Amino acid sequence: MFLWKPTEDPVLNRSLEEKGNLRKLARISHESTVLEDIKFDKPTIEEPKNGDCAIMDSTDSKWYAVDCSEAHGRICVEETKSCYNGWSYYAETDFCYYHGYNQTFEGGEEYCSNFGGHLASIHSDKENDYIKLLTYSKSCVQIVYGYVQGTTVLGGSLSERNRTAFWIDGTPADYTGNTCYHGGEPNTILMNSFPADCGRCPEGSWWINFESQGAEMYPDFVCKVAPFEGSRNQRK
Repeated sequence: MFLWKPTEDPVLNRSLEEKGNLRKLARISHESTVLEDIKFDKPTIEEPKNGDCAIMDSTDSKWYAVDCSEAHGRICVEETKSCYNGWSYYAETDFCYYHGYNQTFEGGEEYCSNFGGHLASIHSDKENDYIKLLTYSKSCVQIVYGYVQGTTVLGGSLSERNRTAFWIDGTPADYTGNTCYHGGEPNTILMNSFPADCGRCPEGSWWINFESQGAEMYPDFVCKVAPFEGSRNQRK
């Protein structure tokens, strides 16, 4: 038997109606937006004392009014994690990511903020590898300002003193990638998402640029934002 219990949401739950047998509006499918009338086949004189719950008997596919304190089997629906069109969901971090092109640090951050996010922060080797694969370029083509395609600006800076990464989204400085080159101020973190043959650093490693964050343009940038509930076809 499958237990259905009303929620506090007035859109998903409506009160009982007295029409001979008990009738209730219930949502059958989590993904459906249609509320259907459910006719209970077991007449009751009064509502259950501990709440107005209902079960569907899998043997006859009929619904019955029950006391909410009774134990019955349940079917749980996993919420779908959705991203805006053109974004990618990564279950390991439970975040959405967007790969964009040809922006300064400030321009990339402004773009990300339009979606409620920031330039990407990184907190593990797995997340670092994911962003590398998301922006990876096999060629060694120089695109803008002499940077190789795959040179990806991240949302952080690196302390010159202790090599700790600080992120624009305010998340903890709990991870620092393999850093092969350190420039000067303002210490913008870039990722090499291209083969080692294209530059002097291993692929996936970080190097630090000290050029102006408002003027220096990079071939690639990555936004990061929390997912939302709803259709994957939604866009900003």
